[in-house]
Amino acid sequence: MYQTIKKRDGRKVKFDASKITKAIARAGAETGEFDEKAAAKLT
Repeated sequence: MYQTIKKRDGRKVKFDASKITKAIARAGAETGEFDEKAAAKLT
């Protein structure tokens, strides 16, 4: 898994998988296709 990521402005920050999980969960909830538990598996 990634340790750091490069932001659009060039900064390097620690990778935070919870942000990805939350975004996937929101998309799943919006479409009704899957829940937060499934989003965690996808992360």
